[in-house]
Formats: sequence, C-alpha cells, structure tokens
Amino acid sequence: MSYAQQFRAFARRHGVSDDAITRILWSVQPGVEVGLCDPEGIGPESQVIGYCGGLPRLPADTPWPMGDTFIAALDLAAIPPQPMDLALPRQGHLLFFGDPYPEHDCPAEVIHVPAGTPTAERPAPVDEEWPSVEAEVLPRQVITLDRVNRWDILGWTPEPDNDDVDDDEKEWLARLMAAIEEYGARVGEVPTVQRRTWGLRGEALNPNPYAADYRAGFLRRGEEAVTILRAEPERFDELHGQALEAAALGDGVWLNLLEFHQDEISPGDGEMGWIIRRDDLHAGRFDRVRQSQHS
Repeated sequence: MSYAQQFRAFARRHGVSDDAITRILWSVQPGVEVGLCDPEGIGPESQVIGYCGGLPRLPADTPWPMGDTFIAALDLAAIPPQPMDLALPRQGHLLFFGDPYPEHDCPAEVIHVPAGTPTAERPAPVDEEWPSVEAEVLPRQVITLDRVNRWDILGWTPEPDNDDVDDDEKEWLARLMAAIEEYGARVGEVPTVQRRTWGLRGEALNPNPYAADYRAGFLRRGEEAVTILRAEPERFDELHGQALEAAALGDGVWLNLLEFHQDEISPGDGEMGWIIRRDDLHAGRFDRVRQSQHS
C-alpha cells in the first residue's frame, strides 16, 4: 500500500470525503519543523531527534565521505508518525554530509544506517595528499522537534487574497482549504498549514534550478483527478506522478529532504538543504541526494 493509499484509508475511516482527500494529497507535502540549540539548552520538555556537527557514528564498513563535512544525523524512530507519511524509513539514522559553505548545488552523501547496525564515533578523515588537512568538524548542536504534522502547500501561499494568485488558483485554493477544514473537523486535529519554514521534508524553500510550476496546469489536472478518483482511487499515484512530471521546469521532480537556515550551520545567508527525486525518496535511494543552496 502506497503512502497515498494509507492516508486515504486513514481519512476515510474518519469520514473525510474522497474529494477532500484527493485535493489534500494533490497539493500538500508533509513536513516536520525542527530547531537547533546548544546541548546545554535541552530541557525535560525537549523532543530530541538528532544532532548537528561533532563526529558521526558510522558502521565499520562505511567510510566518512572524503572531502565532505558531517552536517547532521537524524534518529528516524524519534520522529512521531503522522497520518500523511513523510516517506522516510521508520527506523535507523540518516546521516547528512556536504559542504557547510555551499555556493551552488552538488551531489551530497546521505547515509541511511539501519536500526541495530553496530556503529562507532568516527574521527575526521585526513586527506592523503594534504596530511595536515582534516575534514572540518562543526560545533555540536542538538536537533529538536518543534512541530509535527505540518502540511506545506506546493508552490504558493495558503492565503487566497494574495495578489500573485489568479482567479482559477483562488478557486482551487478555496476548495483545498475547505478540504483541510473538513479533515480537521472529522479527524479532530488540524495540521499546521504553512510554507516558508525549514525542517524535515515539506516544501523546499530553494528549488532552483529544480523548480516546478504548481499553478494553473497542475491545479487543472488536480480537479480532473478529483472526478476520476471518485471511481478509481487506486489511480492517484499514477495521475499525481504524471502531473508532477509535467509541472517540473528542470531536471525532473525533486522533493525536499532536509533544510536549515545557512547561518544556523555556518556563516552565510539563505538556506542550505538536501533534495531528492520523488521516486528515489519512495525507494529509499539516499545515495542519489543533492545538496542545494539559495541565498
């Protein structure tokens, strides 16, 4: 059962209409808002889900990627499940490596360490050509869970009176917000609906050069899908995948994996993130991640 099918089954059990479910699934990306703080700032109410900086814990047969800095590690089991799944493994750790001072996008190492795998803290590697140069080790910070069950709307603001939203988009947006209100009334919990914040999954703040146009064409396909899926709900993944591909302006469909404000990690402005193709995310192919940057 796909993530969309799981969410539809959950929402149906609570009495949410199929039309509302389709509109939500079509234009929403689930996310988790995270924060960074010094280890001394952790209190009894803090929900710790990982750490940034310091030294990573790696399996014996997994090298520290040469030339990269260890940025962050996430404890996947510490992230509470939510009805709209993040499409991440539920166990183990994700380790993020990359450039702490990125000036452009590039391939990045993200390593999934399965639960139960023996690991040990790994010292920073030394470049064989420059023995006096070690990989940079960032100051240790703790990653905390600030908000779970966050829904980011693809591509645009959730405010219908925004001047950048045309009449057709406003109509779809009004239907989407009504669907979210119906979901909240039936399920008893209204997710935080927003965009332009950083964290795990959700909508990327810095999509270029991997941008997509989620406006008229994408929304028109969504309304057509609402009608089709009343009789054939099993076709959601097919129709949604086609619409995402059609909306992509660059090199395929890329989704946000993790994003931080640059100045939370190292001196700089903008956002630092890791992005992944939609198919690779669902297949767990984290060796195909790219690091992205936007100033």
